[in-house]
Amino acid sequence: MYNVKLISFDFDGTICPDSNNYLQFEERFIKILKEKYSLKDISREKRQEIKDSLTPIEWENLKKEARKLWIENFKIPHEVKDSLNKLKDNFKLIIFSVASKNYINKIILNNGINASIFDKIYSTRDDFDGKVSKEVWMFKEIAKKEGLVVSECAHIGDHEYQDYLSAKEAGFASFLVDNSHLNRIKISELGEILKNNKT
Repeated sequence: MYNVKLISFDFDGTICPDSNNYLQFEERFIKILKEKYSLKDISREKRQEIKDSLTPIEWENLKKEARKLWIENFKIPHEVKDSLNKLKDNFKLIIFSVASKNYINKIILNNGINASIFDKIYSTRDDFDGKVSKEVWMFKEIAKKEGLVVSECAHIGDHEYQDYLSAKEAGFASFLVDNSHLNRIKISELGEILKNNKT
């Protein structure tokens, strides 16, 4: 049974499924190499040859260019946007991610989402000493900062340990987002689950 007032969302792979698709990044990177070197196709050997001909900084700059194009093309699904708008009527919404706030805000802006739909964005990198993983104590600290007890908070994400088990151990209601595995839920189902199991 739940008495949830706040829902915390993971970002990569949850609100923005595209951002976990590293194949898309590779596609952008290959496209840049093809255009820059006027090639129709690039073999693994050719890619290595190009890398060897550049300084490490020049190679990294090419990857940064690809990463920028990759991020600019991330799509937040319409059903996720609709679900967030519906959930906003009954819950406080926040993001808790290992990604930086700057990165998250760029994707939100690129997808035409009003950033005010989220009451707060928490980043392990920006708010918790540059950490690159979510830990149990962080969930407890977030609840405290939001003026709530942990039993009034829920978290949904795609990582079994960082999102599900860590949030659960902290005392949050925790859920794994649907990505074709059993016993996972869609964001659109979350409101009804919390409402129908309210204490």
